[in-house]
Amino acid sequence: MQNTTHSHTPTEQSLDTIFELVRNPRRRYAISVLSDRESPLSVSELAAAVARRTEDPDLDRPPATPDEVAGSLHHVHLPKMADANVVAYDAETGEVSLARADAVAPFVEAADDFQ
Repeated sequence: MQNTTHSHTPTEQSLDTIFELVRNPRRRYAISVLSDRESPLSVSELAAAVARRTEDPDLDRPPATPDEVAGSLHHVHLPKMADANVVAYDAETGEVSLARADAVAPFVEAADDFQ
């Protein structure tokens, strides 16, 4: 039987993680919103800003509401970004701030250029 386990260097793993994070539009928008702030935002403030950025009148579906965005941020996106040390997220207080803007900002900008 052949061993199919692959090992990654820390740099490769970090780069893979960053690409995984920025491929999702909600995470990109959240990172972009947080990078414009010097102080933490509440999840509801962040969700409202992300919902505004995702509105597209050309789509055949209604835009996500801030409550829908807040739910996905709280349960999916913020924990994933916190695990990667991209954001600091306190689930008890609901405060979010950007932890590693220098590591992800160039990738967010590049991804946004292709939209």
